Amino acid sequence: MSMFAVKKLSCLALFLLLMGSVGFAESRVPQFHTVVAPKDGEDVARPCEYELFAPSHGAFRAVFVIYERGRDVQSFLTDPVVRLFAEKENLALMMPRHCASKGREDIDVDPAKGLGRSLFTALDQFAEEAKHPELKTAPLVVLGFSGAGSLAGRLAAFAPDRIAAVILAHAGQYDPLGLDTIQHTVASVEVPEFILVGSNDDHVGTKRSFDYFNRYWQAGAPWIFVTQNAVPHCCVVNARDLILAWVDTTLTLRLDSGKPGIALVDRNKGYRAYIEIAQTDIVDQWKQPTSEVVRASFYGSRESSMRTGIPAGWLPSKKVADAWKAFVVMTSHPITSLP
Repeated sequence: MSMFAVKKLSCLALFLLLMGSVGFAESRVPQFHTVVAPKDGEDVARPCEYELFAPSHGAFRAVFVIYERGRDVQSFLTDPVVRLFAEKENLALMMPRHCASKGREDIDVDPAKGLGRSLFTALDQFAEEAKHPELKTAPLVVLGFSGAGSLAGRLAAFAPDRIAAVILAHAGQYDPLGLDTIQHTVASVEVPEFILVGSNDDHVGTKRSFDYFNRYWQAGAPWIFVTQNAVPHCCVVNARDLILAWVDTTLTLRLDSGKPGIALVDRNKGYRAYIEIAQTDIVDQWKQPTSEVVRASFYGSRESSMRTGIPAGWLPSKKVADAWKAFVVMTSHPITSLP
């Protein structure tokens, strides 16, 4: 689906809101609930709850997993444009509810400690309950905000054969479970990642996310770094259209290649992104200053044009590249959906 199509979805959602008919996003979408109990030795304090929304009537092409992490992420899940996108692209929408660890109220972001097994067990249970057997093997797109972003990044390494794409939104966690300790394998480096940061984020900042991006970009990862200028630790929904355009093109490349399984993307195709940044007067919890984007550019991967700035990653198409550039050079974004 093109960016034009995403804009058409935005117009349709507005129309439905004006007509008072947007209730279909809740009432007409089949919804399922399941619970997965922890096993001995897992760092999970209580059974984990999962919700599945099934906006498509046919077989699901993939599952868009959106981890609960406050009102902002909840608003992304219930957004009419997201629901319409899922229906058109034959995606199930899944929300793992907050599932605390034994030692603290927050999640244990190491998927090997329980939340990885629990996620795939929930999908197996949904396959039976919803009568969609393809859920047992369906590829996943995983979105995680804040601490759930650190979990999402680790899930790619935990199950690279099931993860089609990852969105890390303002991602970070208490030491030693932040982005700086994620260890990717040769296989998981190939999983495309969309790394979203806010230049005014005084929680996790921008530096750790960029260092994480740059570490694996140098290793060949097909990732993109995306800055929301003048945005604090919030507002994933403001990046909705860019996220959906990137997911759409990425899934086309990975799932519609005609090859079995999830295909690799070719960084020698598409576009390379570059940014010029300026330091802000805001610091994160590790006392590192944040940065904002002042200029951005992109080039065909094989072009020899003069490039300025620092690498910001790989973009799968010209339309996504145009949308990325327009987004990251905006001087500010609406702060309408706090966590």
